[in-house]
Amino acid sequence: MNKPTFTIQDSMQRKIKYENYKFIFENNIYVSLWQFAFETGLYQKFNNDYFFTVYWKFNDIEHKITFPNRNAHFLVDPNSNLIICRWFITDDQLTDITHFLNMDGTINHKLKLPEVVYCRLEDGLKIPYKPLVPSATDDMTKIGSFPVEDIPATMNFDEELNSLVGQYYYIYDWILYRKYDAIRQEWGDIVGHSGHAG
Repeated sequence: MNKPTFTIQDSMQRKIKYENYKFIFENNIYVSLWQFAFETGLYQKFNNDYFFTVYWKFNDIEHKITFPNRNAHFLVDPNSNLIICRWFITDDQLTDITHFLNMDGTINHKLKLPEVVYCRLEDGLKIPYKPLVPSATDDMTKIGSFPVEDIPATMNFDEELNSLVGQYYYIYDWILYRKYDAIRQEWGDIVGHSGHAG
């Protein structure tokens, strides 16, 4: 099966090519639609009120997705061949939840956040900068947890890891970065974290 070609059109009627997790316009490469909007003047010209429309053809049928604001997030996972979208129009409603779509535009699944972030306990205190994924052999009396914030996760593709890497929040501004398998719909290894300490 040939991979579809994705073309993106912005509020200024410019066409952007999507290829290998990058956005290409006039021989310049951008890592996100937000970067493209900011660096090409779209961000300033429309005072943040701009849109993108993604077009592609699959099985001889034209498809499109509309992203009506600056938070547009779009990519294609090369491992699962699923389209990943956030802040787009579905069922005539704007959603900020990350969706995984099949190439025919139907919903494969919605990204589900873990309920907690596990971490090491030291002297009875939960240490946010020592997150972990417990194994079956871990002593859970030495492991604490923080609830995951009710903020939709974002997803990117890491070429070095050859994996999707999602990020979600805990304890306000702490962020956990984990691999994600879109085929199994499972979160995997932790690959990083960030916060105000540690």
